[in-house]
Amino acid sequence: MVGVPVKNLMTDTMLRISYLSLDARLEDEHISTHNEVIDTFSKKFLIEKVYSIPRFLPGQLCMYKSIRFRKPGKK
Repeated sequence: MVGVPVKNLMTDTMLRISYLSLDARLEDEHISTHNEVIDTFSKKFLIEKVYSIPRFLPGQLCMYKSIRFRKPGKK
């Protein structure tokens, strides 16, 4: 299982607001998009299931994605 925040306007805005009180930059922490993470894992593993959180929003508007991967050849 891999879980990543979805990079979109809503999550970027919420993260930027939360970072205002920190001595850190969002760009230093949130350096990969969810698609980049999924693509990287997909090179070695097979996607079994993708979960969007919250479920009622379309994939690109959700806040978080959890992906269940498996090793090729395993069931």
